[in-house]
Amino acid sequence: PKPKLSAVLILIYPILTEPHTVLVLRSNYQGVHSGQVGLPGGKKEMIDDSLSNTALRETEEETGVVSKNITLIGKLSKLYISPSGYLVQPFVGYTEKTPVFVPDIKEVDELIEVPISMIMDDRLVKQTTIQLKSSESTVKTPYFDISSHIVWGATAMILSELKEVIKKSNF
Repeated sequence: PKPKLSAVLILIYPILTEPHTVLVLRSNYQGVHSGQVGLPGGKKEMIDDSLSNTALRETEEETGVVSKNITLIGKLSKLYISPSGYLVQPFVGYTEKTPVFVPDIKEVDELIEVPISMIMDDRLVKQTTIQLKSSESTVKTPYFDISSHIVWGATAMILSELKEVIKKSNF
């Protein structure tokens, strides 16, 4: 079937002098991504004239960070998520100041602030077995162990690509 277009944002911002990003623990709802840790983002809507606008709008809705304060600096590889049928375009953006977060309590159970150095730490990439919500199957998968949260699937793939980009750029 034709994929549903969506976008997410890796928002980089300082806490003191250390660059961080934010992940969201999604609320429980009837859907395959319920209760999972992900990046702020979502489905492209009619009001969005581009996927970059989708990423900015969804980030503002979910985290409260005003989109006009975010500067987009690039994008990563598109990724198809078969259980939900989404084709996700990840964007990277930054703010020069530490944002004031106001999470949407309907969509987000918790905001998880993550130092970029944590994503770069190879010791936090582990393996686990996940029970898939879309079937009765389990899958052995790599994940990031971030603040006692299992960050796996598309989000882990996107963070892995970010990690490789940072390594190659000597950031």
